[in-house]
Amino acid sequence: MSQVREWLAELRKGRAASPKIAAVLDVIASQPRLASYASAAEVADRAEVNTATVVRAAQSLGFDGWLSLRGEVRSRYLASLTATEILAERADSPERASVRALRQDIASLALLARSLDPATVEAFAEAIGEADRTTVLAVGSYAGVGAPLAHLSAAMGYPVVLESRGGVHLANELGSMTDRSCLVIVTFWRLHKETLLAARIARNRGATVCVISDSATSPLSEIVTHMLTVPSESGSWFPSTVAGVCAANAVLAELERRGGATVSAALTGMGKVWQEMDLQHDS
Repeated sequence: MSQVREWLAELRKGRAASPKIAAVLDVIASQPRLASYASAAEVADRAEVNTATVVRAAQSLGFDGWLSLRGEVRSRYLASLTATEILAERADSPERASVRALRQDIASLALLARSLDPATVEAFAEAIGEADRTTVLAVGSYAGVGAPLAHLSAAMGYPVVLESRGGVHLANELGSMTDRSCLVIVTFWRLHKETLLAARIARNRGATVCVISDSATSPLSEIVTHMLTVPSESGSWFPSTVAGVCAANAVLAELERRGGATVSAALTGMGKVWQEMDLQHDS
């Protein structure tokens, strides 16, 4: 709870708020669990204001509207909980675990479809396409997003590699970065200290830093050039990477489009090597 309260307090610094807007923000700060899932009408009812005031409250903090603010509140609220606390949150659900997981992923994809900005995807892809080398930093389960992004980009002829180990391996990647390099970070739920440090080092070396994350206002937002914000809530204690994979697929589609004949030639060459190495089983 304190994480959401402190974050809101930081956002509100230097921003004048009417008594009604202040009432809305106080409800969010004091009841982050409610605010994470409530409609604008429900928050308005708690704050004793109208729905339009809830929308204006979100806009006063720099968000498009209530849905974008709610998504950020939810991300921060879940990040404030431990894995066991998140499990406890789900304990009273009457749904089967598998049904709950599928329903949540479907809802997340619907939200992504409404919120993903094509211009940001294009700029993200351009950063990769223009770099002399791109490193995709994605550790643990986040490699489920980073690995296909790196692998398929490389298959199309782009100089992209995956770094999922961290430590000295990451240090070696960062040490070779220049102002022509690109670092793509995939991170959800809780931001790792090493990831934030890597972003700062890459940026200090002049590299372009791009991020796929579930938080638009994490410390990374002050460092990165391009950010794709996606929902990551799952039906269990762990963050879902489904929306992240879809965002990565959108970037890959844009890389294919902008590469044109060069990508076609790379794919043809890759197919020939596959044949020479007899990799595919005849079935």
